[in-house]
Amino acid sequence: MASSNFLVIVAVGDEDSLIALSGEAIRRGITTVVIREPDCNDEVTAVALTPGKMAQKLCANLPLALRRPAMT
Repeated sequence: MASSNFLVIVAVGDEDSLIALSGEAIRRGITTVVIREPDCNDEVTAVALTPGKMAQKLCANLPLALRRPAMT
């Protein structure tokens, strides 16, 4: 997957969930980059994970960001 330019953006509920996601990724050996927003008190606003099966499994239960729920 090193040559892939595929990007998936998933949503989490809050900063604590994002920090927990990055921590779990690190524990699983997934290369992780945490992005902090200096204009918002250094808040964690995003996490980038190296693509692969392990990252896919970690994020499989998270909803796609900006995706509208299906109408019922």
